[in-house]
Amino acid sequence: MTGLRLVSWNIRSLRDDAAMVARVLRHLEPDVVCLQEVPRFLGGSRALRRMTSQAGLDVLVHRRPARPLAVLGRPGITAGRSVAVRLTYTPRLHRRSFVATEVNVPDRPRVVVGSMHLGLHEDERSRHVPEVLTALADLGPGRRILAGDVNARPGDPPWRALVASGLVDAGAAEGVPTSTAANPHQRIDAVFVGPGLRVLTCRPPAGIADLHRASDHLPLVCDLEYA
Repeated sequence: MTGLRLVSWNIRSLRDDAAMVARVLRHLEPDVVCLQEVPRFLGGSRALRRMTSQAGLDVLVHRRPARPLAVLGRPGITAGRSVAVRLTYTPRLHRRSFVATEVNVPDRPRVVVGSMHLGLHEDERSRHVPEVLTALADLGPGRRILAGDVNARPGDPPWRALVASGLVDAGAAEGVPTSTAANPHQRIDAVFVGPGLRVLTCRPPAGIADLHRASDHLPLVCDLEYA
């Protein structure tokens, strides 16, 4: 068996430099991409398709009611069953959602990949973690990856709950900050992996100039191998 490269990135609704987002993704050569803050207003789906085409990627899942999230794949990778759910609503706050799909990579075992973007309030994040895990479990047992913008730091309650569920914090060993892109000082973006996958490395990419022009978050590149 061979490996899997996953990139997770909050692209800030492509409001900065969408062409650079596409160039960076093409340069990183991922198998699978989890996006957060996908454009969700008028023309958002068209902007996503234009960017993914420039990046040489296909949209595996991007649908209501989880339009701010998407999972992409390189050509040849296909999607199986998927879930897209609203998370419980908190009055006066932005409505959060979750999306996940079965990812079928040629000649490799099936893996379930989910993209999440938790809220800015701790009580909401803590409430939404079990909802995300339940939706992820709806796609059945097996290898799984959960990636996204946690809006919390390692050791905070949502982070602890995700690890307590049996997932491994893929970036724990390197601990490289992801936010802000212009002044990285906090690790609030993460990739969590379940049994059957081994982490090789998980950190923002090095050697790409002016990454802050693409988004206010750095992309997180996670190289995995099947165990």
